[in-house]
Amino acid sequence: MEETIGVYQEAVRRTPPDSPDLPSRPNNLGGALLRRFETLGQGADLDAAIEAYEKALEALPPDHPTRPPILYRLGRAYASSGRWDKAIDVLEQAREAFTRRRDRPRLARTLLELGQLYGQMRDLEMADICLRDALRLFRRLGEEEGIAVAMEALGNLALQSACLPEAIKALQEARSRYESLGQQDRIRVVDDLLHMAGQVPQATEEAGGRQ
Repeated sequence: MEETIGVYQEAVRRTPPDSPDLPSRPNNLGGALLRRFETLGQGADLDAAIEAYEKALEALPPDHPTRPPILYRLGRAYASSGRWDKAIDVLEQAREAFTRRRDRPRLARTLLELGQLYGQMRDLEMADICLRDALRLFRRLGEEEGIAVAMEALGNLALQSACLPEAIKALQEARSRYESLGQQDRIRVVDDLLHMAGQVPQATEEAGGRQ
């Protein structure tokens, strides 16, 4: 990975401003840096990936076909850096582009990212809309992992809204799908959420008894 990033960095440095390779080279660099960040967790890699993606977008016209995927990756990078407002703005642009192009797989992923971000920002209504739209697309595409992640996110959202039967139903479906995929880490996360859902009624009853 180190060697690959070094090659990409050198290619970007040597690319003149009017080169037709300008958008693709920083895009490749951004992808490599983002993968290293996801592996090692170094903030400098994330910042450099964002800078590379921004440089790639600056070199592309608004209607260029490679622009929406770069917007999606930049939005995810912004989200990882905690810049949620910027992430949502960029991902909404990606959503519009994927909708126009009828690119359902990428649209589903973008809606999922948006739903999770809106949930983190406590905009539960927008989160619910995006997650349900993502789920519908994942079901049409038959993408099991996407369905599982969307159901987990919807269950978590329902738990935040104290809609316990809905939360439990969604989380149980997510757990079942994670089991079929063999994703033990996600099963443990869902089990924690199901435990929380089971504790809410008990906590409510105890609080009522103390009044």
